[in-house]
Amino acid sequence: MFNSRFVPWILLAAALLGTVIQIAVYGPQLPAAIGSHFNDQGVRDGSMSRIMFLILFGGLQFGLAGMMLGMGKLMRVLPISMINIPHREYWLHEDRCDETLAYMQHIMVWIAAVTAIFMVLTFQLTIDANLAGPEPRLNMPVFWAVLAGFLLAVGAICVIILIRFGRTPKQG
Repeated sequence: MFNSRFVPWILLAAALLGTVIQIAVYGPQLPAAIGSHFNDQGVRDGSMSRIMFLILFGGLQFGLAGMMLGMGKLMRVLPISMINIPHREYWLHEDRCDETLAYMQHIMVWIAAVTAIFMVLTFQLTIDANLAGPEPRLNMPVFWAVLAGFLLAVGAICVIILIRFGRTPKQG
């Protein structure tokens, strides 16, 4: 039977694999100077070398994922006073602490997955812009849609956390 707890891991793995594929497939095709920053009209206003772009892309993608997964693990060794959730005293009481920390660690996997998907999509837009011709233009409507999706997903995760921890069972 399929376990839904694996969903964020599958999404994260797919986004990281997508990153490796993007670097391997598109890296050699990209021009020597990459348009790496675009204004609100999608016009390039910053650039960097292809190798720096690919290193930055891979480093950010894997570094952010590792940092978020590490933060999930780190919660298990931090003093409880450093963990900020609503009703901390209740949810991190010794009777519930392990379950709460396991849940928060799972949430960090979701955040890592959503961020990795956002990154792989954003970098694909950047790659597409740079392969389109000598004057790269970012597809701004698609970028705004990707950004909105990312912000909605992060907002939904925050709401889920608040629903879970916003009240104690005694409060109803």
